Parts: sequence; structure tokens; C-alpha cells
Amino acid sequence: MDYQERLEAYCREEDVEVRLSFDMPESYETAYGDYDPATKTLYLNRDLLDREPICARLFYLYHESRHASQYQHPERFDPLLVASLRYVVGYDGTCYKQAGEEWQECRLEGGEERFADLYLAQPYERDANRYAYDRVKALLGDSADLKALADLWLPKREVDPSVLADLYREIDRQVG
Repeated sequence: MDYQERLEAYCREEDVEVRLSFDMPESYETAYGDYDPATKTLYLNRDLLDREPICARLFYLYHESRHASQYQHPERFDPLLVASLRYVVGYDGTCYKQAGEEWQECRLEGGEERFADLYLAQPYERDANRYAYDRVKALLGDSADLKALADLWLPKREVDPSVLADLYREIDRQVG
């Protein structure tokens, strides 16, 4: 699959600037992809993706590409999604808040189930997962592999926006 060609087409469609790299950042070696808004770089883990069906390769490419649109064109998105871009929620309760170019880290209490749900409920993640699913479905049709990705990444239940607001306040208190 020609990732660069597909990414260039996306960039033209969405009027975004993105550089593609297959050298995953440190501590992201087990992730399928990542987008760094500071450098406008989309990272894809080719070692992992090459073992996946085409729908998964496209899913992760479009998921990370959507993050580029979210950061580069916040005016296109809901204010809650834009506000959520400053926060990262890890499955283990490790959370981050962006302050300028710096990311401040904290550790919140709660089990993995709490944080897995909150990670998937982040507005920017929910949007990127839905966009990737819809885009791949339009290109390839629905398949068992694509449905499995949707089952993995699309939230099973909605999280009330007030729960997210409380989470962001908790992170704000922790990082000072």
C-alpha cells in the first residue's frame, strides 16, 4: 500500500500539511500510529501494519490523518473536541495536559476499565475513530475485519460530557 500517496490525497482534500514517518517516536513502538501536532508528523508503525489486513492499514492512516485536521483546522470542529486536544488519557491513569509546547504529566486513581473508557470517549479520539471507520467502509465496504476494528475502537457507551469536564478539572488540579 502506498501510504504516502494516500496521505498526500488526504492533505489536498483537507488542506492540511503532514509529513509521514515510519520511525515511531520513543515509547510508541507498540502503537500502530501517532500524530505529533508540533512537527506536523504522522507516524505509522509499518512493522505492525504490514501484518494487518488492508482495512486496518487504512483505518490507522485515516485515524491519524484526522488528528492533523483537528489540530490544523480547529474551526471545523466542536468546541469540546478542540478543548479535549490539550489532554491525553492513558489506560493506566497516566494523563497529560498541554501547556504551550510542554506536556505536563500526572497520575490519576482508578482502574484500567475507567481509563480505557475515558480514552475512547475523548472527543478527538471518538471523532478520529468514527472518521476512519466511515472512510474505510466507503472505500472497501464493511467486512469482518473492519467490524472488529470498530468494536475495538468505537466506544460501547457514550460518556456524558460532564464526566469529561470533571476529568479535565482533575488533571488540571494534578498538574497545577
